[in-house]
Amino acid sequence: MGFLSVRYKPSQEKIEAASRLYRDINQGRMPQTPLLQRINPFKNITVKGRVISVVSLLSVALLLVGAMGLYGMNTANKNLRTVYQDKAAAVSELRQIDKLMMQNRLQIINSVVTPADAAKNADEVERNIARISEIWKGFSQRPLSQEDSGIAQQYAEKRGRFVQEA
Repeated sequence: MGFLSVRYKPSQEKIEAASRLYRDINQGRMPQTPLLQRINPFKNITVKGRVISVVSLLSVALLLVGAMGLYGMNTANKNLRTVYQDKAAAVSELRQIDKLMMQNRLQIINSVVTPADAAKNADEVERNIARISEIWKGFSQRPLSQEDSGIAQQYAEKRGRFVQEA
């Protein structure tokens, strides 16, 4: 239902519309309200009720956004854990192998320079070879890409020759 301003003279159309409206009201027929006004859930709620409804709706939205953020962080953590287990731990193992091989080279050079320490150096080389074999066994059980697998195979062949020569 609308209203008419009486500040100025209404047009003939507005006069006829108002006359029809009053005639319908006097005959007991109420004018039809638009559908959106009839189904408006807030039409009979107080201002306090409306504020509570809006705050509740926003709180639920905030909780949903927070839950989605936590889910995303959990997924990212799982993916990073996989990257760590597949790549970073493997790199650490390779670094340990490299360090032990460098120590073996130094022990062999020390044996050449100071033959008196050759037996002690040989024992150290044997311990390092055993430790490298243990680390390599764990590394070779990891899933490797085709390229990494080829490099690992080349390393295994070269290491086998080194161990036999040492």
